[in-house]
Amino acid sequence: MSSTTDQLAREFLEVFEPGNPLDKEGFEDWVQLHSIKMTDIKRAVTRAISLGWVQDSPPGLRLTKDGETTVGG
Repeated sequence: MSSTTDQLAREFLEVFEPGNPLDKEGFEDWVQLHSIKMTDIKRAVTRAISLGWVQDSPPGLRLTKDGETTVGG
């Protein structure tokens, strides 16, 4: 995985509020603000999930404790 994908995955974590599912509006704002390509977003989300920073749950994607530590670290 490229370092760009890892960096984007870390930045993706900042869209979350701990304890809440991914806010679609906040996510869309993040995408527009950074002018990110959809393929890069998919790679970053997949990377964040594979690293255990984000989990896919019924109400939507959620930041994990490891993800909170990564954002805070």
